[in-house]
Amino acid sequence: MVDPEAKLEEELVVRPTSEAIIWSTYRKWIQSYRDLPILVNQWANVVRWEMRTRLFLRTTEFLWQEGHTAHATEKEALHEAKQMLDVYADFAENFIALPVVKGVKFRGRALSRSD
Repeated sequence: MVDPEAKLEEELVVRPTSEAIIWSTYRKWIQSYRDLPILVNQWANVVRWEMRTRLFLRTTEFLWQEGHTAHATEKEALHEAKQMLDVYADFAENFIALPVVKGVKFRGRALSRSD
């Protein structure tokens, strides 16, 4: 039962993750390998489903950026992923002076490039 006193000033809509939406859309867009690659960059406001935030570490709402791609081959997909990791690292290091440790995900666990 919902507490009538807990009503928000503005309605909040909870939606599924982007992957659920983007892949059902890609299914409609991609009819053949000739339609590839598809590269979509998405910016969205995200609300954390948490009861309490941690000051200076996390807020309830934040701006989230993610890329969704579909490729004809694994080689093309890996090339795109590495290229974008390099773009993000370059921006972080050279424009906002944030040190970066590049890593790759391997068999369910993250590894640094030095592993």
